[in-house]
Amino acid sequence: MKIGIVISLRKDPDLAGTRGVIRRLQTHGAEVMIESKVCGRLDEPGVRLAEDEEIGALSDCILAVGGDGTFLRAAHIATPRRTPILGINRGRLGYLSEIETGETELLERLFTGEYNIENRMMVRAEVRREGRIAFSGTGLNEAVVQNGRTARVLEFEISADGSTVGRYRADGVILATPTGSTAYALAAGGPIMDPLMQGLLMVPICPHALGARAVLFSDRAALEIRIPFLKNREAILAVDGGNTFALEENDVVRVARAAEETRMIRLKHRSFHEILNSKL
Repeated sequence: MKIGIVISLRKDPDLAGTRGVIRRLQTHGAEVMIESKVCGRLDEPGVRLAEDEEIGALSDCILAVGGDGTFLRAAHIATPRRTPILGINRGRLGYLSEIETGETELLERLFTGEYNIENRMMVRAEVRREGRIAFSGTGLNEAVVQNGRTARVLEFEISADGSTVGRYRADGVILATPTGSTAYALAAGGPIMDPLMQGLLMVPICPHALGARAVLFSDRAALEIRIPFLKNREAILAVDGGNTFALEENDVVRVARAAEETRMIRLKHRSFHEILNSKL
C-alpha cells in the first residue's frame, strides 16, 4: 500500500508525531511518501519526499497529520483522484480528524480493511466577471464572501436559482456544506447539520438586521451573490479559508454543490453526536 502524508509543521514542529505514524505504517510494509517541505528535517529510512501532485496521484490513501486546516489542505490534494483521507489530530479541536496521535495503533485497520468510507459533499465557487469565469475553487467546508482589509460593512444581493433571496448588509456571507456547519458557520451563529445530510447553508456574518437569519437550501440549489457597489471598500471570496480572490463591483459569485466529494476514512464506530460531544 502506498500512503501519502500531509503535515503541519506548526502543529508538529519536531515531527515527533509524524515519525510515530511513519514507523507504524512501515511495520505493515507500507510505502510512505511525505511532503517535500520536510527536506532536511526528517531522516526516516525508506520515506520518499514528494510534491503535492505526486502524493495525490500515487497514494492509495492520504494521512493528514495536524489540525483541521491540514485536513482541508489534504482534501484539496486528494479529492481530484477520489483518494480517501484519514485525519490524525495534532491540533486543539481537530473536528475533522479521526484519531489522536496517541491512537496510531488503530492504523492497523487500514491494512485489515476494518474501516468505512464517508463521502462528504463539497461546494464549488465561481466568480463571473464581464461574461467570463475569473476564478473557481472547490471546498469541503465553505465559500465565504466578506470584507477585506477595510473591515467595513458590505451590501449583498443574494438569489437562488434566479429567485431573489434578499438584500443583506453584513460583514460577509458564508455558504457552507454540512461538514462546514461546525466550522466558520457555527462561529457565526449558524445551526449544526449532520455531515451526511445534503444541503447548502447560508449564514450572514454580523448582519445589520434583526431578521437576517441562516437559511438552509437544497443541495440542488445554485446561489449567487452580487455586491452592487464597493466605494472605499474591499471584498474577497475565500474557499476553505485559504484560496482567496479579490472581488470587484458587480462580480457575481456563484456557489453550488461540487461534482467532487471528499472521501473520509472512519476507523472508529462513533456516531456524529458522539464526535460532536467530544470535540465541541
